[in-house]
Amino acid sequence: MSSALTAIARQVRRSLNINTRKWGRPQTFAVFEFQCDQELGEEAHIVLDDQSVSALWPDAQGAGAVELSVDRRQLDQHSAA
Repeated sequence: MSSALTAIARQVRRSLNINTRKWGRPQTFAVFEFQCDQELGEEAHIVLDDQSVSALWPDAQGAGAVELSVDRRQLDQHSAA
């Protein structure tokens, strides 16, 4: 979420008296959608480890999405190059 949208969301939460809790540092994710000839099943597959989170989200129409956590510092280094 961009900083402008984050600021707007914060204002909305404050005006509605909605408190939030921080459970950890913010994370950045890359999401890729795809079409597939293989049966992906009906359940999401989520992998958690000490450094990352990855997920496969199947779709009933033979499509799916892969979600991968991205180290924001590495992303910033690559975009600056």
